Amino acid sequence: MAWTEIRLGTRQTLRGRTEPLERAQFLALRAASPHDNEAHGFGILGEMTLSELFVGLGRERFDSLLGEVSMGALRTYKLVDSFKVRARLLKLNRDKLRKAAPKLWDRLNEGDEDLARELSQGMLVSNLEFVVEALDHLGIEHDGNGFFDKDAQADDKLVEGWREKLLAAFRERYPEHLILLYINHLDWELGKPETVFVG
Repeated sequence: MAWTEIRLGTRQTLRGRTEPLERAQFLALRAASPHDNEAHGFGILGEMTLSELFVGLGRERFDSLLGEVSMGALRTYKLVDSFKVRARLLKLNRDKLRKAAPKLWDRLNEGDEDLARELSQGMLVSNLEFVVEALDHLGIEHDGNGFFDKDAQADDKLVEGWREKLLAAFRERYPEHLILLYINHLDWELGKPETVFVG
């Protein structure tokens, strides 16, 4: 059982961008990069990568999500060591994570998919109560703890308008940045998104 699976993605340079970014803008900026697209492994069929997801949500939302990572949840799911390695931190706590935010953001802008995967895992296991409620609301089968098979299909559940409906259903009870992260992450896992949904 797995609720995230890394996919190889792009290695673009978009330093300094902090506002939400449409995929067309993202690709236009990436095309202007001196790096060769093929050499840096742009995602198959142009699908959105996790690093694109974070960049598309913007720096303010990223900082909010990072500030809510639970050290207890990371320990429970045995993610502390891998999180420290990917974040390049010798010691992991909320203060160290907050201070590392600018460098982590730069690495996401450079397309660091391993970091993006680790951050998304940490952010979502820190909010599994919401993940379970969101999956139940959508009618997507899971193990009761918010984890589902990596080969799960949900085309019949993720019908037109599902993102807007999920946001509307939960925005009174959960932070918008968390809901948007999960909507986009779920779309990344089960669909083939080309844009970042920001509401």
